[in-house]
Amino acid sequence: MPVLTTEVVANVPQTEGRRYSQYSIILVNNSGYSANVYLVGFSVAGAKDIFAQETFTMPPNGVSIFNYPALIDFAQFIFYESMNRVTVQMFAINENNDYIDIPISPSVARRITSDFRENILLTAAEQAVLSYRRVPSFTLPEQFGAALYAQGVEIISSLPVRYRIIQGGTIDGSFQFFPTPTTAIPADHTALQVNFTCTTVIGGEVVFEGQTYGASEAYFNAIIPFEDNTLANLPEEQPLTLVVSAMDGPDQIFVTFRMLEEW
Repeated sequence: MPVLTTEVVANVPQTEGRRYSQYSIILVNNSGYSANVYLVGFSVAGAKDIFAQETFTMPPNGVSIFNYPALIDFAQFIFYESMNRVTVQMFAINENNDYIDIPISPSVARRITSDFRENILLTAAEQAVLSYRRVPSFTLPEQFGAALYAQGVEIISSLPVRYRIIQGGTIDGSFQFFPTPTTAIPADHTALQVNFTCTTVIGGEVVFEGQTYGASEAYFNAIIPFEDNTLANLPEEQPLTLVVSAMDGPDQIFVTFRMLEEW
């Protein structure tokens, strides 16, 4: 899971001193893409001071190691990872140089981000209608380590529609921060930019495709969820684009493209 947290580590001074002298964190990026990570260590008692804070990018198949002195009575670490295949191990080290494993568990921190386009004139030619990418600059460090996925598509049409989700490639139009004309989401509540002026995508990789039903002269609402499908989460500098085309004559359609954010 992209948001991970340790248990609270108790390290209260005793007569012989603190139990632990150091924390060691090892991160391994097992994916073929670079991964953004934000880690924060803080005291969970009193003023909850932050004593460890890092934002860094791991190369594909890279390893990062961080060591911090254990000077806090009650400490906790949270890790925000932009790619699913980043693994984290954490150890507390005592004066005998013994490494004690600190359990790490996933934390559920999710939101749905979406945008909507209406009155799209559809033909047999493929047309890009909505595209997302990571924000190029971030307001909050948690945004830097956000994990992003395609959550689902909703298409209203009167005829069958073919759709594709394309990762990467070159997109026309322009990406912009939220809020958009149709969706009021504050810019610092999402790690995404959206392009709702796009019409074409060149290159890229198809990661999902399918078709909807349709009935002449009667609108049909097709809801396509991706939660049960294994779609790669959105890598750095790789847009994710919804492309549609008509299967049985021209049509006018309405589209919503939803993304799942974990951070």
